[in-house]
Amino acid sequence: MSHHIIHVNHASRYEVEQYGIIYRARCVHRIRGAKHNPRSQFSIKIWTNTVRPNPHPGEVKYTQFGARGGDGQYLDPNGKGTDEVFSVTTSAEATVISRTPIARTPEGETLEIGDTVTFSLPSGMESGPWLIAQRALHDPHMELVK
Repeated sequence: MSHHIIHVNHASRYEVEQYGIIYRARCVHRIRGAKHNPRSQFSIKIWTNTVRPNPHPGEVKYTQFGARGGDGQYLDPNGKGTDEVFSVTTSAEATVISRTPIARTPEGETLEIGDTVTFSLPSGMESGPWLIAQRALHDPHMELVK
């Protein structure tokens, strides 16, 4: 498996205030794995979980969106309980075919399930390493290597 450096930019003020997204990767990346379309491009976002305190630590509530809550003082972007301050998510980006020029996010290097990444922050600091992991029926996710 390989190790990659991914450069990130600050998220927009709206994303920070509304969702807790604090950084976005400068490029979209293809992520190869046994259960992923190799043509799909994924955006990578770094979230702060501190904006979503867990209202009922230790309890799991079931909603129309599935299980929410659990152990941990925060909720991650998927509504699961966690004690981690940050979460990293991947999400498939739409591909546009157009006759006129449009602004597109540049494509970065191809990543693979099992690779590790370090995020290079705008301040010059680095965060990581993070492991790219497989999730059944979901986009790949990233786990902080401890």
